[in-house]
Amino acid sequence: MGAVTLHRSAGAAARLAAAHRFVESLPPASEALVVGAARDAVDDFVREGAARRGATFGLHRFSLRRLANRLAAPRLAARGSAPATRLGAEAVAARAAFEEAGRDALDYLAPIAGLRSFGRTLASTLEDLRLGGVDADALAACGSVGADLDALSREYARQLDEARLVDLPGLYRLAAAVVAAREPVDVPLDTPVVLLDVPVHDRAVFGLVAAVAARSARLLATVPQGDDRTWAALSRLPHAPASPPDDPRGRAAPHDPDRPAARNTPDGPVARNNSDNPASRNTPESPAAPGTPLERVRTRLFEPMALPERGAGEVGGGGVSLFSAPGESRECVEIARLVQKEAASGVPLDRMAVVLRSPQVYSGLIETALRRAGVEAWFVRGTRAPDPAGRAFLALLACAAEQLSARRFSEYLSLGQVPEPDAEGAPPADRARWVPPAEADQVLPEAALPVQRSLFDVADLDPDHDDPGPDDPLDADDRPVVDGALRAPWHWDRLLVESAVIGGRDRWARRLAGLKRELRLRLEECADDDPRSPRARRLERDLGDLGHLRRFALPVMDRLDALP
Repeated sequence: MGAVTLHRSAGAAARLAAAHRFVESLPPASEALVVGAARDAVDDFVREGAARRGATFGLHRFSLRRLANRLAAPRLAARGSAPATRLGAEAVAARAAFEEAGRDALDYLAPIAGLRSFGRTLASTLEDLRLGGVDADALAACGSVGADLDALSREYARQLDEARLVDLPGLYRLAAAVVAAREPVDVPLDTPVVLLDVPVHDRAVFGLVAAVAARSARLLATVPQGDDRTWAALSRLPHAPASPPDDPRGRAAPHDPDRPAARNTPDGPVARNNSDNPASRNTPESPAAPGTPLERVRTRLFEPMALPERGAGEVGGGGVSLFSAPGESRECVEIARLVQKEAASGVPLDRMAVVLRSPQVYSGLIETALRRAGVEAWFVRGTRAPDPAGRAFLALLACAAEQLSARRFSEYLSLGQVPEPDAEGAPPADRARWVPPAEADQVLPEAALPVQRSLFDVADLDPDHDDPGPDDPLDADDRPVVDGALRAPWHWDRLLVESAVIGGRDRWARRLAGLKRELRLRLEECADDDPRSPRARRLERDLGDLGHLRRFALPVMDRLDALP
């Protein structure tokens, strides 16, 4: 087993920085095992590391559960068993409750054993008991409820065996046994290991983490400030520092990869001396007091402390209020009260925001609470990324920057953001900067908005771009744009290619006019042979599309050409 480094901090950025330094200190050709509480967090960490270094490889990413699955897979296959999903464990627990209730073996839990949600609750309870290694003797000391749980636990284990399933606690213990026995697995356990905020709150998880740590070349574990159970568990690992450095202020302590975190002595591991690092000292005589309310909450959220007197220790620059409610509906009522309180203190409504982590759960409740409180609100479900309107605007700016590039203008057309032309086929000149959506009940009552000049405001431009004559009428029944999208964007794109437009306002007008003359000559030749032929009809449609393109594109080119 190699050196063990523990890093505790209230700030996630500091913990991630320590983990990045650990990985970047490894030789370029070495592998590493990165384990997190969730796979998405590990993926984000590795992705950020690859962006910092330009490229990387050899980092094996797992959540703790997925790592246990991978390690235990050979033994599970030999047994003909499979890991139980959460739903599967609930089904087995419900079956165990049904069997025990049918035998009248339950006393304290008998009145609720038949309820619909009892299986889910029992599965969660038994998982906690089995993760913690609570045995029958400990349950027997809990009275009648303990006796019921003992009977249910035994029946649950029997049902799992019959179904050839292994629940989460069993999976962790099986994976730990595989690692301890040094059985061949397809996970590089002899490499450096990074544990990213992995909670170690019970015996089963600690057994797996200790087995992996015993096989690792080096190990770094990051722990959030306040997770004392994980901190105490990891501190019991062999070669772990006896008094690992704290970082309560959220700053990362320097990491020296060439210096061991601990050295072995006859009396056991001795921690590295960090007395020269101010961030590693956390003594009662010199507590680290964060400067802002948010830092104070982040640092001391889980610390037991006496409530200060009102006004004591308050720091200017805003504050953070925490509240708890017995359900989502009551939470939303409290949010509405906070909005009214802030409004009464003079904060405008358009300077407030409510950010929801689970909008599918809270959106209807918060809308109802705000409506009952008389608070007008606007609801939005995020934004599309990338937003096509923003991309279209950037494409137009790129068209201007590249001397009115036809390729960039074709990119703009392809994004489906073309505005509805006016009666003459030109870009609209009366566009406001913001247009309320059709669902008027989703927005505040709009104030009168002044009409702003937009990119397509061509009222002050020379209108003689392409005067429609009697032989080039506008087809009112064949509008080229419907709801911001061209009927056939490739029509305009093909005409741009055929006209060989490269760039420059004069070239646009000259090449489009030349293509118009060419199409008319070809149409006249076709009309002499068969005026009703498919080729003639296609040329007529091309002339109509070209008229639409000229009336729309040339004013836009004028506007773009006038930009600095």
